Amino acid sequence: MSSSSEPRSAPAESFLDALWAVFGVPLRRQTYGNLVYLTLQFPLGVAYFTTFISLLTLSAGLSVVLVGVPLLIGTLVLVTGVVSVETVLADTLLSADVDSRSVAIDLSDGVLTYAKELVLDVGTYVSLAFLLTKLFVGVVSFTLLTFLFSLTGGLLTAPLLYDRPGSYRVFYNTTLTFAPEVRFVQDLWSITFAPVITLSEWNVDTLAEALIVAAFGLVMLVISLHVLNGVARVLGSLTALVLRHARSLDL
Repeated sequence: MSSSSEPRSAPAESFLDALWAVFGVPLRRQTYGNLVYLTLQFPLGVAYFTTFISLLTLSAGLSVVLVGVPLLIGTLVLVTGVVSVETVLADTLLSADVDSRSVAIDLSDGVLTYAKELVLDVGTYVSLAFLLTKLFVGVVSFTLLTFLFSLTGGLLTAPLLYDRPGSYRVFYNTTLTFAPEVRFVQDLWSITFAPVITLSEWNVDTLAEALIVAAFGLVMLVISLHVLNGVARVLGSLTALVLRHARSLDL
């Protein structure tokens, strides 16, 4: 009897594993670590881009009076320090194996020797480029998060809001155009990102239809989390690859 039941249990376990792999995504701790990491990308990207572009511009402007040189050195030291924090974030939230080249501030041979090593190290500029590109990564992450969770949230709340005039019913009685706009302004130039996404018309007039929409929302939630997890895994792999060649501060 045992020999006949064993072959049946293996397919059953495989089926349960497949179900867990697909539908268990909202119950995994790693999913929420990925979501936190993706959510942080936009504010951090704006902060990095604003701070380092401003400091580098100021350093270049003040270099004629030699004040810009120590400011530039300090900026590059700050870059390596921030990369150390980024390494910890990726390791903690993405569970990515990130190993940047950690270097301590060694002034035993003098400040000029340390400054020369810092400026001539290619890893310093890899770190700077990595932090500046965070703005682009942040815009993409923000757009994905906003679109997927706005759509999923609208579908899931259908049974509660479908019969309220001027609220949820408008969501389905008219074509939905989703156009998140992200604008970054710096002095005389600006960057604007405004993708336009249009969804088909769908009228929901009864509770039964609203429940169908909510069920579709659950499917969309699972799909959205898988998409965001995939994006986070790609970011983790790219971060590990880039920071392997970056210079970071030994904190």
